[in-house]
Amino acid sequence: MDYKQNKWLYDILHKHGFDEAVQAFKDNMAALGFDGKLAHWVGVEVAKLNDTTVGREEYLDSRIAEWEREMRAMRTFANDDMKCDRYNVGIIIWNYVLAEAVKAALLELANIQPQPTATGQQAANKEPVKKEKPKPTFASIIQHQNKEQVLERLHGLIDGRRGADVGAVLLKARLDGYLTRNPTQAEFRSEFNLIGTWQAIANYMSDNNENALDRANKILIKFK
Repeated sequence: MDYKQNKWLYDILHKHGFDEAVQAFKDNMAALGFDGKLAHWVGVEVAKLNDTTVGREEYLDSRIAEWEREMRAMRTFANDDMKCDRYNVGIIIWNYVLAEAVKAALLELANIQPQPTATGQQAANKEPVKKEKPKPTFASIIQHQNKEQVLERLHGLIDGRRGADVGAVLLKARLDGYLTRNPTQAEFRSEFNLIGTWQAIANYMSDNNENALDRANKILIKFK
């Protein structure tokens, strides 16, 4: 994309918001030079899944979660004037559109669960299907009418950080009423990349820790 096209998107972003800029990009993909690229890269991702035979379900879940994180990261970048400008807004929105399309394709595949056929003695001997326990998610402990907004803000405060810096953010989110409780390690890892040790984070999620409270009280969690 050239400077003129980026500036056009940048103006839409700042006048009408991120979602409008994304829609404008989608409506003009051919003119912006991205015609055909979306289908190609979605096909590449689906082909990777088709080549996976061992642990296919786990791989699928991990890829969906990864593309969800990419969407949130691009939305955060677009709303950060230090990371998004008239020169790179196009590639940020393109990465969001790509992540959105790949995630949709993988979710569609996740809903296709072919059932093996069995007759006669095979059917009689077939073991009952065990229901899997739902996987822990960070979003499940958020109490807010707009969970995506909370996640976007927390990503801005947590991504790239570790230990006390992360623990204090989670403590502040709980104290401010955005989280019902402290997350478990599994819940945290379902949404964020864990840098360092979990114990280093957990040490600063306690409101009995004066240092943790002091750090937390300096953090401002608010939305645009």
